[in-house]
Amino acid sequence: MHWEAFKLVSLVRDHFPSYFHKKRVVEVGSYCVNYSVRTLFDQCDYLGIDLIEDSSVDLVASGHQFRLNDKVDVAISCECLEHNPHYSATLINMLEHLSASGLFIVTCATDGRAEHGTSRTDASISPGTSSLGWDYYLNLTASDLKPIIENSNLFDFRFFENPVSHDLYLIGIANENMMQCFAALCSAIDDFVSSCQRQQELINHVKKNDPQSCELETRQLLDIVDEEKLKLHPLWLNKFLPVFSPVAESSFVIVLEELFLSSRLKYPSDNLAAINLASFFEATGRLELVKEFIGALDKEVFDNFEIYKIFVRVLIKRKEYSEAYVVLGKIQFSMIDDIEFLLLSGDLNLFLNKYDAAIKYFNRAWMLNPEGQRVCLLLVDALIQSGQFEECWYVLRAARKRWNNIAWIFIKEAEFWQKQDNDNRAKIALELGLFHHPCNKKMIDRLDELSNK
Repeated sequence: MHWEAFKLVSLVRDHFPSYFHKKRVVEVGSYCVNYSVRTLFDQCDYLGIDLIEDSSVDLVASGHQFRLNDKVDVAISCECLEHNPHYSATLINMLEHLSASGLFIVTCATDGRAEHGTSRTDASISPGTSSLGWDYYLNLTASDLKPIIENSNLFDFRFFENPVSHDLYLIGIANENMMQCFAALCSAIDDFVSSCQRQQELINHVKKNDPQSCELETRQLLDIVDEEKLKLHPLWLNKFLPVFSPVAESSFVIVLEELFLSSRLKYPSDNLAAINLASFFEATGRLELVKEFIGALDKEVFDNFEIYKIFVRVLIKRKEYSEAYVVLGKIQFSMIDDIEFLLLSGDLNLFLNKYDAAIKYFNRAWMLNPEGQRVCLLLVDALIQSGQFEECWYVLRAARKRWNNIAWIFIKEAEFWQKQDNDNRAKIALELGLFHHPCNKKMIDRLDELSNK
């Protein structure tokens, strides 16, 4: 779940607070990938439904097939319908379980959101559908859902689109006694979407310009949410961490540090708050502080994928390679889809002469980013150093086919042949490279070295 979807539900709570306290709630798609709206509900009879077991799943069932004996006060589904080939039947089933005074909440992906959670992308983002072989994805629009909702017993409903996060929101009420609060909520959601657009404009400005000159824009970014109760919420800070971190090198660092520390104090048991603070310390270069902070975390918080990633990066920056290798071994390999972290992990293993492990990381990075020349280059380096020439030749041929006569391919082909003591073939590779790149100094120097042997 991302911040915009979480914020949407928090807005609903602000306008219908009674529905978030001691009510009967059913959530379809409750598996917690990174955050859960369950935290917004207080003392509720809460039933989380999803396709596989998880600490946030109370009933393993499909959204279109579950059956409950009693009606619910709130039926909610966040960020899952785009993965569900039975989304129509799921919505109908949820609406059938809604009481005559119920509240209906849906957030899902709409036009513009990149496909995710499939075998073509990263199936781990949608573990439930992946486990059943539902290799499905569809960005939904109001026109897709409106016919279903119009045939329901809802008294009124409204769709909203957030063009920044590419979200589709649906809020529905079951009776006319809720109309006054519903109108106020709709106005608040409109304002929220406008705020998101303004924030994105400021973010784009900060990203395109020198961070040292962007303190004013960053302050404006903070001012937009200054009156929001969620200003310190870990999910919000995590969204803007990549924006705040570069600015943290400026005099604005004190304001930002207070923000992250306050969030950590306000949400002491929240893993994401710990991740945010550790990331901020890392971004500001306080590596010893990061190490001390992570070392002092409870095991439950420390045993977290993102915390491990930060720890590995910090240990490598501190040149504590052996310890970094041990921590890296605690990360489930299949969970890593961060290209830069995969390359960093591969480099670490290569430095420690653990060639097979390095190749595994570089291979996964290349699989995730087949157009990445740097990824391919690092993989070739590892294969040459490890002496895995057959696989290396296959990768070099694939690179030649993809990028034709680019310079580094000829240089690596020469290294490939030199490693096998075949200087003649190495010379041929360099001569052919110079035919395409006659001024390439690296190729000229290497050819001279070979000729003078």
